[in-house]
Parts: sequence; structure tokens; C-alpha cells
Amino acid sequence: MGPIEYVAVARGTVVLVSHQETGAHFDYLVEDVLRDIPTGAEFKTTRPRGGFTFHLLVGGDLVFVCATSPDASLHVAFQCLAQVKERFLLGSLPVRAQVAEQHELDRDFGSVAAEIMSRCNEGQSKES
Repeated sequence: MGPIEYVAVARGTVVLVSHQETGAHFDYLVEDVLRDIPTGAEFKTTRPRGGFTFHLLVGGDLVFVCATSPDASLHVAFQCLAQVKERFLLGSLPVRAQVAEQHELDRDFGSVAAEIMSRCNEGQSKES
């Protein structure tokens, strides 16, 4: 297990896709974090919850989230989120995200999120 334990893409408080490496109950924690996050702007923020640190990259209506241990590198977390955002914004997913239900995009993007998370945890910053 690497420093990044959970990755998700949300629209408001709706988690559209997520991937995690542990058995922690991240859905509950991330929904609690997302309630406090305004959308419609572009910014980065970090919030502690449930013994984890949630890093958020907000871009318009979408929020890209990862959870780490409190001592994990901010640089690695936000580098990973930038990669998730870049890949998610390719193709039709941003349009589908506007009306998708909870976890509806897991099948389409879950494996991509897992691959990015794995690379970030192994210290590889970009795709080969």
C-alpha cells in the first residue's frame, strides 16, 4: 500500500467514480468532506477527516479527490490528482458526469483511476 489510499471524482457530493486500496469506509468520509467544498471555481484544498488527509482539486462542477495518511507528501497527492483530472477530461466522461448517478462511472474509469494511483504510489509521475 502506498501513500495514496483512495482516489475519486465527484460532482458536488455525488461520487461518480472511486478506487481504494484499503477496507476503510472512504465513501462516508469523502461525502462529509465534499459537503464543505464550494464548486464552480478552480482551486486546491486539503481537509483532515477520520485519520486521513483528503486532498481536493476543484475544477468547475467536478472535484478530484484523494486520501492519504496525514504525513504523506502534498506534492505526490496533487500530482496524482492532476493526472486523474487530465485523463478524466478526455473523451465523453465530462459530459456524462453532469447527469451520472453515484458510482455510475466506476466501470468506465475505475481501472484508469487504479492505474494512476498505483503509478503515483510507485513514484512514477507520468505514463510510460
